[in-house]
Amino acid sequence: MDRRCCVQCHYAFTPCRNPLQRFCNKRSCQNARKRQWRKQKRSKDPDYHENQRSAQKKWQAKSPKYWRDYRKAHPKYTYRNRQKTRERKQLASCKRDASRFAKSDALQIKIPIKPGTYSLVPIHNTRFAKSDALTMKFALIT
Repeated sequence: MDRRCCVQCHYAFTPCRNPLQRFCNKRSCQNARKRQWRKQKRSKDPDYHENQRSAQKKWQAKSPKYWRDYRKAHPKYTYRNRQKTRERKQLASCKRDASRFAKSDALQIKIPIKPGTYSLVPIHNTRFAKSDALTMKFALIT
């Protein structure tokens, strides 16, 4: 059989049995393959989705203290999770507030842009638009 590239790790491998095999036999790649299959199955098969959901609810009912105990036993996980949550909330806040914090003399597109040098101010991932200005030169092409 021919060698091909794993879609997960991008290393070359020789398919074992299935000529359509796309993932190599590494555990991380096989786990990714299974995750992909489950995600696709949940989106296309409502019965499978409902069975998975009910199994999860049953497990949660049997193990109500699992996450509390897990966080207690894994302080690094808890700290990282809290930091990431803060970052997500801050990013969401910035996206929501970005339109309110524009530079007062920002370029208005109501008039045609004339050739010249302008400052462009990105507003993504920042609280205020002016924090990281870029200078761009516009030239008229005729």
